[in-house]
Amino acid sequence: MSWNYLQVEVIPDDAIVRPLIGPGGLSRQGAHREIASILRRLADIHEPAVKLVKAWHAGAVDDTVFYGPFTWAIYEADDPQQGAREWIDGYIATLRAQGIDVGVAW
Repeated sequence: MSWNYLQVEVIPDDAIVRPLIGPGGLSRQGAHREIASILRRLADIHEPAVKLVKAWHAGAVDDTVFYGPFTWAIYEADDPQQGAREWIDGYIATLRAQGIDVGVAW
């Protein structure tokens, strides 16, 4: 098993979730660093996102952070694509339970 990261964007006008999946084959620390890097770049252009960087470094619950339509997470899987699909299936189920009916743009 190895670790990977993903970014998920909810696009409500299109009723879809758009995932961006990392390459896989990472250590947990490597996947964590990749998300930290993405969040730092976001904070560089959008100052309120600095709180995300702090939350991530403090140990985000379930290795997941949320901000507006975006979610970033790390996960462990043998196959990074299949692991992302499983993670996103759970995410979609949570959204649907909250009354948000979306599909996935693979």
